[in-house]
Amino acid sequence: MKKFVLLYVCMFLMIPVFAQTNFQDLSLVKALELAKSEKKLVFIDCYTSWCGPCKIMAKEVLPQKEVGDFLNERFVCVKYDMEEGEGPEIAKRYKVDAYPTFLLLNADGDLINPIVGMTPAGGEFIYKVKLALGEISTVKMDSLYAAGNRMTRFVLSYLKALEATKQYDKAKVVTANLVKELGASQTAYVTYWFLYENPEISPVGSENINYLLSHVDDFRKGVGVEPVNAKLASMFETQLEDMIRGKNKTTDIADVVVVEKHLR
Repeated sequence: MKKFVLLYVCMFLMIPVFAQTNFQDLSLVKALELAKSEKKLVFIDCYTSWCGPCKIMAKEVLPQKEVGDFLNERFVCVKYDMEEGEGPEIAKRYKVDAYPTFLLLNADGDLINPIVGMTPAGGEFIYKVKLALGEISTVKMDSLYAAGNRMTRFVLSYLKALEATKQYDKAKVVTANLVKELGASQTAYVTYWFLYENPEISPVGSENINYLLSHVDDFRKGVGVEPVNAKLASMFETQLEDMIRGKNKTTDIADVVVVEKHLR
């Protein structure tokens, strides 16, 4: 009897660990009705059977406990194949033309915001949903930054918000300021690597990339040899192709040689 009770308690305690996004088998009309009665929003996973990133999201990200806890509290969650059933009608209504797309609707069926594309980390996906819901406002962050807030945690959140909303020009300026304030001993950590990985924030020839090239050994120690070398290889290929095709008039063989030197 004691063993039975102990087993029951263990099973009860383990249930929350395996919490995941609760996708309900409902039509969109029923999902909206339920959302209205529960005072929630509607979260729609728009996928197709042939979409690889959709399968990764379904298998690796949406089942995560932190994602499930966040979404289940706020949304009635449903998913539809955009090529079957009412999927094509939903795709047409909300102009879904890339996969995966996640639609955030109010209980009247009005689109609040879409989130397009795969997000590999659960925490990052939650961040994007919060951003889409307006729980995180880049407008407010703009004001705080302009007022002089330079706390590292805030600046990182600000940069991720700018990246998520594709405000790359602002992100370039904020990144350049951050690099100057922290120096190589701190910015060569994996925490900041997303800034150098994104070519929209750190394009070839920018101050950020020149900074990376000047501190390659620091970045290899702080971030890892493989990701840094992969970035350098990508830059080398881009510069070489642009020079051959004449797409970048400011790049010459000397610039390519500088990057190539670090790959040896």
